[in-house]
Amino acid sequence: MNALIEPLQRHWNALRPRERILVAVAAVLVTLTVFYLALWEPLHQDHQRLQRQVEEQRALLQWMQQRAAEVRALRGSTAPAEKSRGDSLLGVIDRTARTAKLKGKVSRIEPDGERRVRVWLDGVDFDALARWLDRLRKKHGLRVASAVIDREGPGKVSARLVIEEGP
Repeated sequence: MNALIEPLQRHWNALRPRERILVAVAAVLVTLTVFYLALWEPLHQDHQRLQRQVEEQRALLQWMQQRAAEVRALRGSTAPAEKSRGDSLLGVIDRTARTAKLKGKVSRIEPDGERRVRVWLDGVDFDALARWLDRLRKKHGLRVASAVIDREGPGKVSARLVIEEGP
C-alpha cells in the first residue's frame, strides 16, 4: 500500500498550490458525479417508478370499489324470489316447465337431495330453454349447478341439467 501512496505523495508535493486546488476540486467533482450516477439517480428513478405504480394501483382500487358498489346495488335491486305456492323444488320445476311450454320436452325429472333436481330435456328450442332457466333464476332464486347441452338440429338441443336452490 505504501508503494502506491509514496509516488502519489511525491507527485502531489511537486504540484504548485494552484494545481493542487484544481486537482482537489476535480476529485470532489468526480466523487460527486460517481455518487450521483451510481447511487442517487437509480434510486430516484426506482422511487418515481414505484410512485407511479402506487398511483395506478390506487386508481385500480378506486375503480374496483366503484364496480363493487354497483354490483351490490344491482344485487339489492333484483326482486326477491317468488315464494312457490308451497310447492317442492320438483313442483316448481314441473310447473314452470309447463308454463314455458317445455312440458312435452321434459323426459325426466328426479330429485338429487333436498335442494337439487336433475332434469332431462329432449328436442327443446334453445332460446326457450334459456328463457326458462333465466325465469327460474329471477323469479324463483334457482340456479343451474351443472349443464350438459348437446345440439340436435337447427336451434334444437337436448339438455341434462342439475338445478339447485340459490345461495
